[in-house]
Amino acid sequence: MKKILSIKFLSIVIMFAFPMQVSADMGPKPEINVEIINPPNEHYYVALLCDAKHKDSWSVATYMGSSLHIREFEEEHCFSFGYDVPDTFKILVTTDSGTEYISNVVDRKAFYSKVTYDISTNTATEHINFSVILEFSFHFLCTCIGTIIVEYLLLSKFDLKNKHNIKYFVICNVITQLMLYISLGYSNYISALHLYNYPALLGFNEIFIVIFECVFYSIAFKNDCNKRCIVNSIGFGIIGNVLSCLGGEICYFLSYYII
Repeated sequence: MKKILSIKFLSIVIMFAFPMQVSADMGPKPEINVEIINPPNEHYYVALLCDAKHKDSWSVATYMGSSLHIREFEEEHCFSFGYDVPDTFKILVTTDSGTEYISNVVDRKAFYSKVTYDISTNTATEHINFSVILEFSFHFLCTCIGTIIVEYLLLSKFDLKNKHNIKYFVICNVITQLMLYISLGYSNYISALHLYNYPALLGFNEIFIVIFECVFYSIAFKNDCNKRCIVNSIGFGIIGNVLSCLGGEICYFLSYYII
């Protein structure tokens, strides 16, 4: 057990001492997916407009001088824009006959943004990406159940397996898993921070969870004589998190092959 704990501690130290270096062209790219509702009845193009100088002078968004944010008509009327997309933009629809439709200003809030542009009302709206929420919910269930199973099997090794402790241990694990996924989910949906430096973010969260659970268990857990057992509770909190972290990561990545 000491050997496992030492390896885990060393890994966390290394992650913080030598963070991953990301170059300007590495890592995930923000993305804007635009769906045109009530589109023109002729061939058209879609472009993103940005106000780079903040002088209300809108022009087609560019990257290094190239107009990457122009898309040609597609039958499904869905267009994907990536690679240095603007945070604030308008949507321009131009037909072959020269008719132009320009949307209202959209302030992008999500790293992976989904926007609908209704030509009939000339309104562009950013929507919550429910597929991301469903994906994270599924990963949460996989890792939470895996964590509870691993730590449940460990309870007896620390002479803590009784109805009182099982109840509090399940409650604590659900709370900490929720905190972990709120942190990871927020960083993914808003800034994709954990995609750039996932090990460091995971390490920070795991350290916080270990401390939280050790304090929680030392207060809540009791042995068969109805007395607190602080040393065993802290030991269970540390070792349990080491094993459940490893098992949770396996469940987390395996779940990607299921959905």
